[in-house]
Amino acid sequence: AAAVERAGAAIAGEWLRRAGQAERVHRELPLTVPVGEGRVLEGILDVAFLEPSGWIILDFKTDRDVEAAKDRYVRQLSWYAWGLARAT
Repeated sequence: AAAVERAGAAIAGEWLRRAGQAERVHRELPLTVPVGEGRVLEGILDVAFLEPSGWIILDFKTDRDVEAAKDRYVRQLSWYAWGLARAT
């Protein structure tokens, strides 16, 4: 019941509404970008959409306590943003 409630709230939320209105939107977008020294950034962006101000990246989490992992998630999104900028 809690999962259904959260999914419904996400679908009705502003970010997915904006994604639905975007000209370019990608779901489950694989991202592979060379970082240097033989290293590669790999990830899958849950949703990425383009607005006039730039790309918006959404990453859904299922943790009970997202705050506990906030620093890790901010770092992950920062890498995704960097990789998407490089790829586009």
